[in-house]
Amino acid sequence: MLILTGAAEEERILFHHIRGYLKEAPSDMPVDVVLTKTEQNLTITKKGSHAQINYGDLRMLARGFCLLNERLDRDFELKESLRFTELTLMLDCSRNAVPALATLKALAVRLAMMGYSSIQLYTEDTFEIEGYPYFGYMRGRYSKKELKEFDQFCMELGMELVPCIQTLAHLGSALRWSAFHEFTDIGDILLAGDEKTYDFVEAMIRSCAETFHSRTIHIGMDEAHLVGLGKYLKQNGYEERNSILCRYLSRVLEICKKYDYHPMMWSDMFFRLASRDGEYYDENAHIPDSVIDMVPEEVSLVYWDYYTEKKESYDRMIAEHQRFANEIVFAGGAWKWRGFAPGNTFSLSASKAALASCAEHHVRRVMVTAWGDNGGEASHFSVFPVLQCYAEVCFGHEPEEAWLEQRMKACTGENYRDFLAADLPNLLPGIRNDGWNNPSKYLLYQDVMCPLFDRHTKEAYVEAYRKAAERLREAAEGSKNFGYLFDTLAALCSVLEKKSRLGVHIQEAYLEQDKKRLEELAKETIPETLHLAEVFHETAAKQWQRENKIFGWEVIDIRLGAVEARLRSAASRIQAYCAGELNRLEELEEPRLFYDGRTDEDREDLSVAPECWHDIVTGCKMLL
Repeated sequence: MLILTGAAEEERILFHHIRGYLKEAPSDMPVDVVLTKTEQNLTITKKGSHAQINYGDLRMLARGFCLLNERLDRDFELKESLRFTELTLMLDCSRNAVPALATLKALAVRLAMMGYSSIQLYTEDTFEIEGYPYFGYMRGRYSKKELKEFDQFCMELGMELVPCIQTLAHLGSALRWSAFHEFTDIGDILLAGDEKTYDFVEAMIRSCAETFHSRTIHIGMDEAHLVGLGKYLKQNGYEERNSILCRYLSRVLEICKKYDYHPMMWSDMFFRLASRDGEYYDENAHIPDSVIDMVPEEVSLVYWDYYTEKKESYDRMIAEHQRFANEIVFAGGAWKWRGFAPGNTFSLSASKAALASCAEHHVRRVMVTAWGDNGGEASHFSVFPVLQCYAEVCFGHEPEEAWLEQRMKACTGENYRDFLAADLPNLLPGIRNDGWNNPSKYLLYQDVMCPLFDRHTKEAYVEAYRKAAERLREAAEGSKNFGYLFDTLAALCSVLEKKSRLGVHIQEAYLEQDKKRLEELAKETIPETLHLAEVFHETAAKQWQRENKIFGWEVIDIRLGAVEARLRSAASRIQAYCAGELNRLEELEEPRLFYDGRTDEDREDLSVAPECWHDIVTGCKMLL
């Protein structure tokens, strides 16, 4: 039991917020804790019933409370020094899954206990702007009141809540509405050079300034591949796009300066425009000095890289970024954007290489991103091991597994190895574990009568999914607060135990004219699979409603409802064929091809990585 002696009000408020999240202490003996604010670093000393915490800022104190609490059964002294001055989680709130306020607070407390200094909520159009009612319409956007409440909560935890928006591209959800067509360039990109665009951008930034205490802002500007090639091209003719981008950036920075903001932006467009193929990581690309000189020094450049396990790649890209006069921020990835299951094991491998390079090259500001591409299907809490890894490296520790296990248990109350097991739906024989590959998504959503991925399956998947479901049910039983997360993944694996090879079995029976087997599949296997799909649907709904606003769930509802409808349709067609009502099932006569065009000689590696639902469910055209 920790008893604060002579604590200041802000220290007591912080302790009040985290006290209920602290792991049960190994000793019931009351310990008097004296707190002293120093200039830097974290030092904790305990002797008998007395303890001293010297800390640099409140987020260090939150971490200090956690470190002390887990060691109350012994005397010790622990010193930690920061490798990185700033450690941020960027949480995607724009891919349909908009975390509820309670979810944000529960996550923020655990981040504070790990030692994070800030949170960025990635909000493309999911925040409120006066005068633009279609911005975030029917998307679960945050009100100013909600964001102000969370901003204050973060301040009390010693963390900064930084607005993270888009001021050029990635605005497709808003630009779909006719209210924005007048200043849309092409696709999801705003029209550079148009005053209505700058009025709109200023409205965004003004809304942030009125809502957040932070004077740091992330203005996005990544992946604007077609900037200047739509309406801008028609109005102005072709212009060198680095010039368009830099002029546009200058206007956005003027607006930021008006509201006393220190901006950061993604750096990829400078690299893409220097690459013949538009690639960010093109080793042959060279950014001209003239372009480097055009980038205003006041904007920090965020180098994002989620994909490589080789430190040398990070070394090269950081060196390229350091050619700019701008401060560099590194952003790595906690993979949770390829379906319902996370990719913790790959994320850890890539993150360790990235963080080692950042430390060596004196990058002082580090961010870990938790995207939710194509629907935000995975739990926001599913990447705890990666979040813990970033924190421990930040505070000077090597990311050794035993240490990460101990610290994650203390900060979250959860088992490190159980959360690594959350990866199991995508860890299959013949599938590379490189973050991209997502069999649990394409095998769930693909059709059983017109499948696109049957050539990418093995019979061994059935047993692999049976074992995975069993392991995940064990994790659910052992979890203190997140059993529902593992229940969802276990239910998913139970569906895939039946469904992963169902299309193969149906076609085999049809081509062999084995009507007895076809009837068994239609009357037994498909109904069993349908029941498991309905159970998963219900379980996924509970997870969503526990973590997110309801907006966006309709997309997952539609997707899972389609799985169920197509299973019913499959059973109906097969039974009609077996009864002689249909003389053929022409979809089962279509030869099955590899999704990615490979040949049989490549069959040992079955890896394939479709990103979007509409690329998985049918070979027919979805977008007319």
